[in-house]
Amino acid sequence: MFGMNVMAWNGGDLEKLEVLQNRVGRLALGAPKWTAAEALRGDLGWSVFSERMVKAVLNYKVRIELMENKRWVKRIFEWNLSESLWEKIYWGHVRRPFVLELKELWPIDY
Repeated sequence: MFGMNVMAWNGGDLEKLEVLQNRVGRLALGAPKWTAAEALRGDLGWSVFSERMVKAVLNYKVRIELMENKRWVKRIFEWNLSESLWEKIYWGHVRRPFVLELKELWPIDY
């Protein structure tokens, strides 16, 4: 879903999207309403919205991490993290090795 990685979604929104996706899946397959959602997702190759959201956010974070430091998005992201307590306590310990591994494990075309 376009923009999913930068929008703030809550559990209620994702649940509504999930219900709508299941309804469309049943319609597309001609399945009755008691067909399990897992069967629909399996047949159509879909995943749950919460999984898609996590993947999209991680992909966006990796993309920002691999950007040049002169880009505005990268600079704002770095500034925002520098103000974060989580960044100061946890992320600083793993960031450098993590970024080096990202370049090898996560090839992204820009």
